[in-house]
Amino acid sequence: MIRPVRREELEACAALVRESFATVAPQYGITRETAPRHTSFLPARRLFDQYDRGEPMYLYEHERRAAGYCSLSPGGEEGACELNHLAVLPACRHLGIGKALVDHAVREARAMGCRKMEISIIEENTVLKNWYQAQGFVPVRTQKFDFFPFTCGYLELAL
Repeated sequence: MIRPVRREELEACAALVRESFATVAPQYGITRETAPRHTSFLPARRLFDQYDRGEPMYLYEHERRAAGYCSLSPGGEEGACELNHLAVLPACRHLGIGKALVDHAVREARAMGCRKMEISIIEENTVLKNWYQAQGFVPVRTQKFDFFPFTCGYLELAL
């Protein structure tokens, strides 16, 4: 079941996101020293800020427990919205939760009038990149930042 997140759940959602993203951190040299701004170290205050701005947040419950999370940041250029923090707990992966969250986010973004969805990933994570492409996302550019030990890949999905 996918439902909107309640404010009192934001700390738990941030913990879910950190746990989910932490599984890839060692593969790409991500530590607090090399990339303190990476999502695997997401502070709950960022989710509180998004929530207070009215950005939609969704929780996927599997067997009555939080198993996945994502949020949308509408209002980008050219009618775009950004899919943020798509996360599935490691123990719940390969159950279709990520796809269900993407499908839900797409429906919500369309309902908000968005014309495209954007997401950023670790470009070198070819498994994840291929997964997003299987969901219909198309790579549009890459960018290297000094504050990350990896290249950021940007993908878009026409809505």
